[in-house]
Amino acid sequence: MASQPKALYNIKDFRFTYPESTHTITWQGDHRIQEGERILLTGASGSGKSTLLYGLMGLIPEILYGEVEGDILFKGESVIENPEIVKGRAGLILQNPSAQILCHSVREELAYGLENMNIAPKKIIEEIDEWANKFEIDYLLNQRTSSLSGGEKQKITLLSILMTKPEILMLDEPTAFLDPTSAKEIMEIIKQYDTDKTLLFVEHNLDFLKGLITRNLDLDINGQVTDRSAEDILWNSPLPHLEKTATGKTLMQLENIRFSYPEKDILRGVDMTIHESEIIGIKGRNGSGKSTLLQILCGLKPKYSGNILLEEKVPKGNIRKQLQSKAGLLFQEPENHFLYHKVEKELEGNDLQFIENEFADKQKQSPFTLSEGQKRRLSTAICYQGNKKLLFLDEPTFGQDFLNKKKLISLLDSLRNRGTGIVIVSHDNNFLKAVCENIYELKDGILEKEQ
Repeated sequence: MASQPKALYNIKDFRFTYPESTHTITWQGDHRIQEGERILLTGASGSGKSTLLYGLMGLIPEILYGEVEGDILFKGESVIENPEIVKGRAGLILQNPSAQILCHSVREELAYGLENMNIAPKKIIEEIDEWANKFEIDYLLNQRTSSLSGGEKQKITLLSILMTKPEILMLDEPTAFLDPTSAKEIMEIIKQYDTDKTLLFVEHNLDFLKGLITRNLDLDINGQVTDRSAEDILWNSPLPHLEKTATGKTLMQLENIRFSYPEKDILRGVDMTIHESEIIGIKGRNGSGKSTLLQILCGLKPKYSGNILLEEKVPKGNIRKQLQSKAGLLFQEPENHFLYHKVEKELEGNDLQFIENEFADKQKQSPFTLSEGQKRRLSTAICYQGNKKLLFLDEPTFGQDFLNKKKLISLLDSLRNRGTGIVIVSHDNNFLKAVCENIYELKDGILEKEQ
């Protein structure tokens, strides 16, 4: 009888507890990852999918401190005891591309990994030019990384890791910040890279993975793992749709809003009206100006032209103070909302029952140690504090599994019933169709209403 080939990884009853957390992330049993497999990790938000990736990368427990039990082996050797064995051999794309970019310019970012491999400068320049030409990002090479859109940052992060040619590539929500076209481009880059490499995905937008995945490891909140083939994955689950409801008085009216960055005009005449109890969706390509528009509507970008009229018709000279008191903004990066080191402090004065139940057992935990999905829901609650009349949500479904998208829909319904006007920027078209009365596309600096 032929012996089973040596596994690339063995996950052996791995358990990890973050500091001050009451929940131990658990992967029960012995699970093997073979070379060349393309595995999808699924499970409830907070179950431990991202934590496993950190363990496989050798980041636990020296970089991410906590209590560890069990082991993770790379080609038979413990990664927990000797994380150096995976250095340069495993690559990880994080959920939040901004958290992974280290350099000021795109060219420097692409060079960083190759420099650490002691590759000659001339060869690095040739490699960058070759990869930039192949994947059509030449136009980004001389830009500042801080000026890139979320999707552009994700492309640069992916290419910077692929250029180091890791044996296994792990991707944590790689399409979360991307419009559908950019998401397809990212997946094409991955498919073109090397069909023999091992791929490990955490991803809620499953449509982009059809035909690529060979196996699924599904983790429940108690650490039970279901190992199944790709044929058994439920690829599509329809979301519940909110019923249309009567809207109230006008809360905000936009008249010919224009805005430019030094490098380009971004908004060229945006008109829109937001009513009480109305949920509006805005979609568009990465870099089209969706996040910029939300920041203007919350008073965070004062140098625009055009008029923003509130229900009291406040003149433009006083509008920033009025916007900041009446409007809440959910940033793409949830950590931007956190001010304290305990969840209970972040939730002081919050009367959203859904959120209180969600974090009942995490009151003493640092918000920075929550899962990305939990961070997103906590930051949604924070930006509503003070019973804001207007709520602007930038990619609220990022990091959310199907169950938590349903919970978010219930939360939006309760906010709508309070009279809150809500604008959602998202690439999740199915979610927008489930909750929005009206959907717009921001294209060439102008909002076009979907019919």
